[in-house]
Amino acid sequence: MACLSITPSRLNRLNGLKRSIAAAMVLLVVASAPAAAQEITNGSFEQSDSEGNPESWSIQAQELSIDLDDHATLDGGQSLRITGNGSRGSAFVKQKLNLGVSGFSGATLRGRIRTRNVSPSATLVAILEGSDGRIFMDDMRDRVVAGDTEWQEYSVYIPASEEATSLTVGALVIGGGTAWFDDLELIQETEPDESDVDARSYVLEALSVMHDHYLHSDDADWDRIRQRGLQAISENGSPQQAHAAVSMMIEQLDDPHADFVRPRDSSGTEEPTSRTVEPVAVTMASERIASIRVPAVPGSASEDAGITYAEHTHQQLMSIDSPDLCGWIVDLRENTGGNMWPMLAAIGPIAGPGVVGQFVGPGGSDVTEWIYRDGAALVSSESETTERTAITTEPFQPGTADLPVAVLVSERTASSGEATAIAFIGRANTRLFGSATGGLATANNGYPLSDGARVVFPIGYMADRHGTIHHPRVQPDENVASEDALEPALSWLQGQPDCAR
Repeated sequence: MACLSITPSRLNRLNGLKRSIAAAMVLLVVASAPAAAQEITNGSFEQSDSEGNPESWSIQAQELSIDLDDHATLDGGQSLRITGNGSRGSAFVKQKLNLGVSGFSGATLRGRIRTRNVSPSATLVAILEGSDGRIFMDDMRDRVVAGDTEWQEYSVYIPASEEATSLTVGALVIGGGTAWFDDLELIQETEPDESDVDARSYVLEALSVMHDHYLHSDDADWDRIRQRGLQAISENGSPQQAHAAVSMMIEQLDDPHADFVRPRDSSGTEEPTSRTVEPVAVTMASERIASIRVPAVPGSASEDAGITYAEHTHQQLMSIDSPDLCGWIVDLRENTGGNMWPMLAAIGPIAGPGVVGQFVGPGGSDVTEWIYRDGAALVSSESETTERTAITTEPFQPGTADLPVAVLVSERTASSGEATAIAFIGRANTRLFGSATGGLATANNGYPLSDGARVVFPIGYMADRHGTIHHPRVQPDENVASEDALEPALSWLQGQPDCAR
C-alpha cells in the first residue's frame, strides 16, 4: 500500500471540480459565458471587451493577473497572458458551451501554450456536465506544462456522452510565472481509424480493477459507471477514446483522491518538468521555541530532490538546536500534499523514532507501518520493510528528546500533508492547533493497465501510531482559525514544564 501523489493540490481552486484539494487557497466560481453550442468564441483572443479582457471568456483569478498580449504570438496577433510573481496563485479563464438536449458526440479541445518560469502548471481544461453534475474532466494533470517552453500545441480529448448538457473549456494556471494561450478550438470528432486497441476490452479491464480494489467499492454504482464508459467509445474506438472513457469512469467515483494517468507516449508530450521543491524553513518563533515550516514535496520531484529536502532540514535543525530550546512548532498549514516520504524523513527527529503512522485497509486489514529511523523514512508490512527516503549525511539527533510539539494545520493541509500531521498524533507532549484538514487522509495505490496507463484511487485509510484511523479529515486538538493558530500554540508551549523552567 502506498501514498501516491496525484497533484491533489491543483484544483480546489475551481468551484465544483471534484478532484480539488481542500488545501487550496481559493475556490474559483465557474460562471457561464455566452457561446454557440460546441463552438468556441474568440478562441484566438483577438477581441477584447470594454475593460480589456478577452471577449466571451469568464475570468476568476487569485494573485495572478490576466491580459491580452500582442507581442508573444507567432502570427503577430494577440494571445491570452496569465502572470504572477508568487507561488500560490490560481487563474481560470473559461467558456461554457450549452449543448442542448442532444448530448455530446465527442471532440478534441486544441490550443497552443507558451510558458516562462511557470510552477507548478499551465494547462487546458475541459469539463463535461449533465443534469446531475460532472461527467468528465481533464485538466492535463498528468501532462502539465511547466518551466520555460516555447509555443507548442496541446490537446484534450473529450468523450461522447448522451447525458451531457454543457461543456466548459478554458485555460488554467496554478502557482506563478507567465503562461500564454492562443488558438483554442474545438475539433469535432470523426470516425477513428482502425486501431490495434480493443477499446471495449480496455474499458472493461479498467472497470474490473476499480471494482476489485477501490476502497469504497460497495458504495459505487458500477452499472452506471460501466454504461457511461462504454457509451463514450465507438465501434472502432481509438486509444484516445479508451483513455477518455476510463477517465470518465474514474470521475464517477466522485473521489478527490482518484485519478487516471495516461501512458507517457499516448499524450504526445515529454515528461513533465520536475517541480521545484521548496525547502523547509527553520526559525525561532520565540527566544526558546523553534518553528519548522514544512512545505509539500511535489510528487513529480525527483528522488534526489527529496533526499536533498530532507538533508537540508536536518542541517537546519542542527544549526538551531541548543540546551535552551524548550519546544517545537511544526507548521503544516500550507502543505497540500505530494510525496510523504521526504517529509517524514525530514521531520522524523521531531516526531520521534519508530512507528509514527499506518495505512490500514478496509476492516483493519493490510496494515502497513510508517517508520522513522536515523534519517530514513521506511514502510513496513508483514512481509518486508522498504526504505523510501534516506539521507546520506549525519542525521539530526535532538539534544533534548521529547520536547513538547505544537502542530499547526488548516483546511489546506491535505493528502501527504495530512499524513505528516498524523505522524505526530499519539506522540507525548504534542497538540494540534488550527482547523480540520483537507479530507484526503486515504492511502492511494496506482494499478497499471495493459498499455502502461494507471488508475489511481484510495485503497486504505491513514491511521496514527496507535492504529486510530483519521478519516476523512484530521481534527485538531484546539480548533481555531488556521491563520490565528500560532498564538495559542505558543501560549500552550510556554505553559509546558520545559518552557516554564
